[in-house]
Formats: sequence, C-alpha cells, structure tokens
Amino acid sequence: MQQTFAVNGVQTSIFIPGTTAREVASDINQVAFVELEDGGAALPALNSHIGDLWTAMYRTIYLTDRLIAVTDAAPASDSTYKMMGALARTYKAMALGQIAQCFDQAPIAVGTPTSPAAFQPNARVLQEVLTLLASAAQTVQQYGANPNALFLTQEFNTRAMVRGFNLGNTITLLRARYSIIAGNWQDALNFAGAVDITTAGRSEFRYDNSINPNPIFNLTSLVVRWAPRQNYGLPPALVDPADSLRTRFFITNRSGGSVLRNLPVGSHTVATSPFGAVDRAMPVFRPGEVALIRAEAQARLNNIAGAITELNRVRQKTPAQDYLGLGASLPAYSGAQDQASVLLEIYRQRCSELFMTGMRMADARRFGRPAPAQAPTAAYSPAVAPAQSPFFTIERTRNFYPYPQSERDNNPNVPADPAN
Repeated sequence: MQQTFAVNGVQTSIFIPGTTAREVASDINQVAFVELEDGGAALPALNSHIGDLWTAMYRTIYLTDRLIAVTDAAPASDSTYKMMGALARTYKAMALGQIAQCFDQAPIAVGTPTSPAAFQPNARVLQEVLTLLASAAQTVQQYGANPNALFLTQEFNTRAMVRGFNLGNTITLLRARYSIIAGNWQDALNFAGAVDITTAGRSEFRYDNSINPNPIFNLTSLVVRWAPRQNYGLPPALVDPADSLRTRFFITNRSGGSVLRNLPVGSHTVATSPFGAVDRAMPVFRPGEVALIRAEAQARLNNIAGAITELNRVRQKTPAQDYLGLGASLPAYSGAQDQASVLLEIYRQRCSELFMTGMRMADARRFGRPAPAQAPTAAYSPAVAPAQSPFFTIERTRNFYPYPQSERDNNPNVPADPAN
C-alpha cells in the first residue's frame, strides 16, 4: 500500500494534473502526451495517462480497503492492528482526495464484477475523505498516546509504517487541506492551527537508488518524459520577477525547450529540489501550505487582515525559517485589501510555494481562474509573444478529466463525461 502510493500514486498525481495546470511540459512527442498537453475536447477517455492516474489511486484504495477490513476485525487491545487501520485510512484519504481533485464523480470503494462500484458526486467523495481522516485521528489519539500500548505502538512504528512518515501530523494537515478544498473554512482554520510545522512534524516519502526511485526525478532526469515549466508555468500576469529564491529552489533553467512544444522548461537537478536526485526524499506536505490554508480560510470568512497576516508568513519566510529551505524572502503584501485581491495573491503564492504538488488544477477551479472551452492545438512558437501564446495564457486545459475508458468498459455505473 505504502509503496504503491509513494511511487505510482505520487508520480501520477503530480505529472497528470500538473500537465493540465501547466506546471510541467511534455518532453516527449507521443500521442498520449500530445492529448494531455492539449487537453479540452482533444483529451479522450482512452488517454493512457488518465487511466494511469485512476489505476494508481484505485489500486491504493483496493489495498487500503483490505487492510481496513482486517484491522477493524482485530481485538481492541491490539494497538498494532488498530494503528495499521489508521494508516490505511490515511492512505485511502490521500488517494480519494487526489481523485476528487481530478474527477467530478468517483466511487469511494472498489467494486466487483457482480457489484460494480457506484459513483458519488465530488462533494460526497470529499466528505468520505474527511470521515476517513477523522477516524484515523481518533485511533491515533487513542492508541498512540496510551502508555499501556507503548510496546505494540513501537512495533507498529518500526515494523509496519515506513520510515520518515509522520502519521499524526500528516492526518492533521490532510484534514486542513481537504477542509479547505471542501469549502469548510472554519474547520480548515482550526486544523491548520494544529499542524506542527517544525522539524519534529516533518513527514516524507523516502526513496532509494534501486527498486523505489524518486518518481519525479525518474521521469524528468532519467527516463525523460516531463520537464518543469519555468516561472512555475504561470501566465505573465501572475509572474512575480522578484520571486527568484523559490524558483531556484525547484529548478535550474534549461537551454533547450520542451520536446513537444518547445516551451521554456528547467531541470530539477539542484541540491534543494525534492525531485533532484534518485534517492531524495519528498515531503508529504510543505510547511508553507499551513499558512496558505489559514490565509485562504480567513479570506473566505472575510477576515482580510487575518488573511494578510498569514499570507505574509509565506511571502516573508526566509529559507532558514523553513526546514525544507523553501523561502521567498519577499516584502510584505502591499496590494489592495479587498477579498478578491487577497484571494488572487493567495492563489499566486500557492502556485509558487506548492509547485508540483498535484493541487493546482483543483486550486484553479476553487479560485475561479479562467478555463477555456477547449485547449489550443497549435504548437508554441518562440516568435509569438508570451502574452499572445495560448500555452502561456491558458492556466488549465480541463476542469475535470473524462472517465477512463477501461472503467467504462467494465462498470455500467460510469456517468457521462464532463464537458470540460
């Protein structure tokens, strides 16, 4: 379960919606990549990348459901099993959460040939994510802090859970993340306030140079399929030329453009990038996300002064103040102090601070960023000014993905594809 998500799940959740939201560019000229980069009506249900994303998440969900069934049946005294159940619910929440960010409807469990999975509306899927996380949090609180269960909890920590994964703090962060996505502003504010953003709260996926390589490094530097876009792939109007520290944290610019569209791209081969080496650990979450969740929640609740305070925690954060070394060192926000202006700045900071985390496609919808009726089909040309090129001005090419044809072929409950 843990390996499936940390390798295949993380890979597809970053590259697939990252292409749609313009964070990465296709670096190979193959039909599936052309379809994904063009998006819109040009992206068919048969596209292999959409199928890969769906399969990786539901493979994880299948494994989590098996673990949950076994651990729920274990005696209440067996804290190792109960903690394994909390871990399984957390991974199911991560997988379902990514599905909810990319698909308008989805099953919350894997079906069978005789009982095909029923599809649920997006809001119901997000509700299930939050329910899973609440249950996991209750279990961790009950068993993780119980001195009589200390020995068995140590057994769970050393023999069941992968190294580097901070279960309790990850659950709290995910509750904040999916509360904000679900529109539960006060819950998001409360949960974000409980996340430990010090080194003690660090949570990461760890990789090696053999069977579990860093999946992003693997497909941007070894078996090259994607490349990170310069300036986070943002349109010119959203690019802050002063935001150079964070840009250099993630990428170094590449002399040649992407293979498919000749777009300006970079490389992750920098010492600070979480994607910069085959065995480099990747954070499950970044500390700056916490302040950005709080900023958005405050803004949505119309506490503009509170939102700006949280926004400045990200803008003014130095690399030394972040255990990942990710900091912008920008001046305090000095723009208009109305809700729409502050939310736009929060979105811009999320695009930078949370670059290549798989969230921008959903962020763009939630923040009301413009989406075209259909994507461009013309190749990018350096002769065309960026302000006029659709590959720079269009921020996302789909609202939600079509459902994979493989699912439709085997499940009569698949609804009609969303228009865009």
